[in-house]
Amino acid sequence: MSAIKTTIDLKLAIEVLQKQRSVEAEILKVHVLLTLENAKPSNMIASSLSHLVHSKTVKENVLDLTLGMGAGFVAKKMIVGSSTAFLPSVLGSMVQFFVSRKVLSSVKKMRED
Repeated sequence: MSAIKTTIDLKLAIEVLQKQRSVEAEILKVHVLLTLENAKPSNMIASSLSHLVHSKTVKENVLDLTLGMGAGFVAKKMIVGSSTAFLPSVLGSMVQFFVSRKVLSSVKKMRED
């Protein structure tokens, strides 16, 4: 800004600064409104869920877990059947656990290759 030598220059400089201040105040208002909108809990939750849904890693992990759990469940049903006895039930749970782990590790190895 150039040196102010007359009252007219002073009035012009004041007008320019007032316009600049009003523009910056308007920009600040918009930023505050956007910040308040983004800080609402519902918007935060929606944003987080959106990131989860669109995340490739989460989808892969859910698919892997589903495959592992499903394979373990099928293995348990094949071994135990509809028996309600204690020992077959415990053995079936152990088989389910180990089959689920094996399938999960196999799927992860396949993804790495």
